Amino acid sequence: MSANQGWNFTSPEGGSSTGKWKKLTEGSHKIRCIGQPYIFTMHYDPVVINCCPGPQGGCPICLGGNPGVQKGVINIFDSNGQFMMLEANVKSVFSKMKDWCIQTGVEPGDPDRGPEFLITVQIPESNKRRTRYTVQALMSKPLTPEQRQFLTQNGLYNLANEKKVMSIDEINKLIAGPMQKQGQAFGQQAFAPAPQQPFAAPTQQFAPVPQQTFAAPTQQFAPAPQQPAFAPQPQQVVAQPQPQPQQPVQAQPNTNTNQFNW
Repeated sequence: MSANQGWNFTSPEGGSSTGKWKKLTEGSHKIRCIGQPYIFTMHYDPVVINCCPGPQGGCPICLGGNPGVQKGVINIFDSNGQFMMLEANVKSVFSKMKDWCIQTGVEPGDPDRGPEFLITVQIPESNKRRTRYTVQALMSKPLTPEQRQFLTQNGLYNLANEKKVMSIDEINKLIAGPMQKQGQAFGQQAFAPAPQQPFAAPTQQFAPVPQQTFAAPTQQFAPAPQQPAFAPQPQQVVAQPQPQPQQPVQAQPNTNTNQFNW
């Protein structure tokens, strides 16, 4: 959301009052609003942007998905009659004032019919993240003659000048520094080379398998004894018979198929 003047805004803080700014510390505060509020968007991350132009104005943080925080600032008289400005969160404070405005039809900053508001701040266990704001409209409180004279002589604070919208160039320059430093830091961490360690040969998981001698099987696969398929039978010495009368030799039938016929 870009900055704007008035109560026509849509809804999506600490220290003592010093100078021209009213700070809402823990406790109760009575204020009398004067005129219209000025609503603006503030960023805290990645850098503090006090008043951005909003997504429609090209704010790179808004366009990057970070909508920021809606804040409001308004001229007031505090309970001591001091003329100041109040800056507060829209959701916690200004939206509740607007609810009263819608219900009554009276603008909170009307000089004649505007009420005094009681703002109570509670910070449970001193945890500011849990801060609670209660806004209650009291009785109508017209401005006093002294207050009217003061405003006539001095006028109101120019809220738009107090919360000037930053240009896109200004925002980009603010973003560039922190992002560059973060990038260097992240780069050193994410991409730094791992320390070199000697790659000793693994001694256990990847130890070479002990070499075993694959002896030839001695039983199942032992080669069968080689026998000559056609080895001649052992020669037997036949005793020479005494000379006998020569008789004709008759051929015997061949009954041994493993022998050649010479």
